[in-house]
Amino acid sequence: MKTQKIYIIDDSEYIALMLKKVLFDLDYVTLGISTKEDHALDNVRRLKDEIDIITLDIYMGKTDGMSLIPKLLAINPKFKIVMVSSNRDEKTIIKCIQMGAKHYILKPFHMEDIRKIIQKISQAP
Repeated sequence: MKTQKIYIIDDSEYIALMLKKVLFDLDYVTLGISTKEDHALDNVRRLKDEIDIITLDIYMGKTDGMSLIPKLLAINPKFKIVMVSSNRDEKTIIKCIQMGAKHYILKPFHMEDIRKIIQKISQAP
């Protein structure tokens, strides 16, 4: 199986860097990190043919991460979006999935959980 290339979108640079380290330790490639919507969309457009998976936080300061799901999928409908959030509200999780997210990781995340989820969605069509 090919190495998955991942783009991280999270308003917390600290969380994004932690996630990048976990992904590196799991032998995944992180193509970039964005902490703001406009920067994220510009970079995702530029890297659209290289990105396999996007991790996306729900709370992005002034931006609602859920509102980015359709914008990201409009750039490339093949993106596999994984929400990474501390929000445990079942309705929010279901809404993210209905909007096109493939999975939802709760913060604080654990390396093994991320490995299983990335592996699972990597194999899905």
